[in-house]
Amino acid sequence: MIELISENIGWIKDGFTILFTLTGTILAILTYRRARHTVLQPIRNEVIKKQSELLSDLLSMCQPGSKFESSVDYVNLVRVNLYLQLKEFGYLFNDHKKKIEMISNAVSGWTPVGESMILRDVEVVGAFKKDKKESDSSYGKYKYDEAQIGNIIIDKVFLTKEHSIFIHKIDILANDPFMPKSIQLSLQDLLKDINKNLRDILPEILIEFIHEFIDKAKTGEGYPNFESAGIYNNFNHVRVHHKEKIHQVMMEIRNYLKIDDTWE
Repeated sequence: MIELISENIGWIKDGFTILFTLTGTILAILTYRRARHTVLQPIRNEVIKKQSELLSDLLSMCQPGSKFESSVDYVNLVRVNLYLQLKEFGYLFNDHKKKIEMISNAVSGWTPVGESMILRDVEVVGAFKKDKKESDSSYGKYKYDEAQIGNIIIDKVFLTKEHSIFIHKIDILANDPFMPKSIQLSLQDLLKDINKNLRDILPEILIEFIHEFIDKAKTGEGYPNFESAGIYNNFNHVRVHHKEKIHQVMMEIRNYLKIDDTWE
């Protein structure tokens, strides 16, 4: 045995050298990975903390019975647009000034809609100031005349302050770099649906209503009475609803935060 070992001492030495080197390499890799994990853990903890805050806020907005859809403010969007669109066509009502002033206080701005997405009553500011009142009156008369022959022009949809604030908040969450990608995509889908409701469906409902309003007004019995709640019901019946996608976002958040996992 001694003679056998003596004859193969070189191979045995090389084998132990290789084994020792391999063991040292493995230990070095494991030590590096552990050290790297230890160094990066505080950063990872901060990311998890930030994500948890964002997702908790979003989850509270998506819970059943939450005010997600009411915060989109569809009811007031329909009401505001009914009166301001009729004003655009030159129609005035009892207590018109007071009513329009009250409605205008709830408005944050407007978004262009329609096929051309070009507003004829918006112009590039030039070096010389033009009489805006005359310009507004001229375009208003043009819209009125077109409406009388059945061509209802809706080229803008007015937005309420509550709607704009809420959508801005959702847009920030959808583009926050700390938000998980899958949830970002779900929020962006929700924003697309809301945009479709405002740019496509609401103008169609308004055009249908104004057609009927003008036809009734032509009977000579004065302006017809209308209820904004009834027009909202027409809109609500055909708009894209968000219940399923809100539920999807809620489940993605619960899964990401492991809310339903059993703690051992």
